[in-house]
Amino acid sequence: MKTQQNNSRFRDLSMTVLFTLSSCFFCEIPLQSKEEALNLSSYTSGQCSVLETQQELKPYAVISAQGNLVGFFAEFETILGALRLYERGKLAGVSLEYGTTGTYYDTAFGPNWWEYYFEPLHVGDPENGFLVPCHVTIFIDDVECVFAWEVELYTSRKDTYSLIDRYIKVKPHIEEKVNQIVEDSFGYSTIIGVHYRGTDKCGEAPRAPYENVAAHVDETIIELEEIGHSDIKIFVATDEQDFLDYMRERYPLKIICYEQSERSVDGVCVHLSGKGGTPYKKGEDALIDCLLLSKTDILLKTSSNLSQCASYFNPDIPVVHMTTRPWWTNPLQ
Repeated sequence: MKTQQNNSRFRDLSMTVLFTLSSCFFCEIPLQSKEEALNLSSYTSGQCSVLETQQELKPYAVISAQGNLVGFFAEFETILGALRLYERGKLAGVSLEYGTTGTYYDTAFGPNWWEYYFEPLHVGDPENGFLVPCHVTIFIDDVECVFAWEVELYTSRKDTYSLIDRYIKVKPHIEEKVNQIVEDSFGYSTIIGVHYRGTDKCGEAPRAPYENVAAHVDETIIELEEIGHSDIKIFVATDEQDFLDYMRERYPLKIICYEQSERSVDGVCVHLSGKGGTPYKKGEDALIDCLLLSKTDILLKTSSNLSQCASYFNPDIPVVHMTTRPWWTNPLQ
């Protein structure tokens, strides 16, 4: 099977794995009694609660969208962090209640955009805790817990994969599309996955020149050929059409991509653009690119939550980070 081949081909390659840090914010509201906390209507949309654990009760995190400017995998990492807190016994449970909010909410598909792409996520028992509507952070016994940091700073990729395996189930129609692309385009070739996050990302992380990315690809091809791989292809996932055009020109006949994915031609990031596809389509494109990257044999990535999450879906894939190593690199990797 292709997945089994992926897990064994590169045992001798030592690669650097980084965790990226998604942005976060929170607002304080007064401490609530259990009775008040159970009344969700008493909270204003967009707030995070500051609550102390009272008696034997724990917070039950009711997660809503961070806003209409937040990317798919920034939300995804927030959810992973909340699930880790639940498994550590710090939360009574986790529920996703996006309603009609968030970047990917699409009126044609109904409320709670998470369930366009994944099975419903409700874990734990709200009766054993007090409900806390929140986005990216929560206070537990006066200690601030930022959801994404729980994964990015304190868990290994294998541990994070185990969270996904237990709690997050991709909808069958998404899996079918991904598996068909793998069958039609990957075949038995050795696949180098390249993720280039451009457009607005330069405001959060250094922008990688195209030539630097190509240098990493060239070096990887040489290393693969030295250990006997001759049929090599490159799967490119990017939000910049210019980068895809550059790679096609530099590596003719080697480039694979998800052809239906929307890409920016004007420097405006796809998920903030009012152009092109529907909100649903933009979310589907991001998830399909992530899952396809996870099925490659080696991952070359710039700073991005999308490709970081690809490494969670396949914790055995060797990863090369092509931009500056940040200070919050997970020491467990």
